Amino acid sequence: MNIQSPSPTADAAQLAVIQKKLMLDARIRNGASWFFWIFALSLVNSVMFLLGKYFVFFLGLGATQVVDGFMYALANEFGSSGSIFRLIGFGIDVCIASIFLVIGILGRKSNRAAIITGMVLYALDGVILLLFKDFLAAGFHVFALVGI
Repeated sequence: MNIQSPSPTADAAQLAVIQKKLMLDARIRNGASWFFWIFALSLVNSVMFLLGKYFVFFLGLGATQVVDGFMYALANEFGSSGSIFRLIGFGIDVCIASIFLVIGILGRKSNRAAIITGMVLYALDGVILLLFKDFLAAGFHVFALVGI
């Protein structure tokens, strides 16, 4: 009975493939983590705005800031009964930010289309910031896109 032992070169090649896949999976997970930060910091920005504090994290979304500004203007237009507009704006902010939460979840599952979609959406959000001449926040968007 002849038992063949596996070739050492085959084992080394298989090990190299496995290591490469593990490194790629780790990079995908790290890139997808940026979407969780975008979601969380956008919500923090929206809560702060709702509470009347005008503190903004640069990694947050410009789209939610536009919604906040628009709803703030509507609330001022309607006076004391306009606070409902700020709450509606917060609901819209949660919906917009939640898109990035879903993208992060799908990205962690190595869904390439979700990651690309998230990057495109975040780049478009950076364009919104550029339109409002918020160059520092737009620069942080570029930094995040490189990280993703």
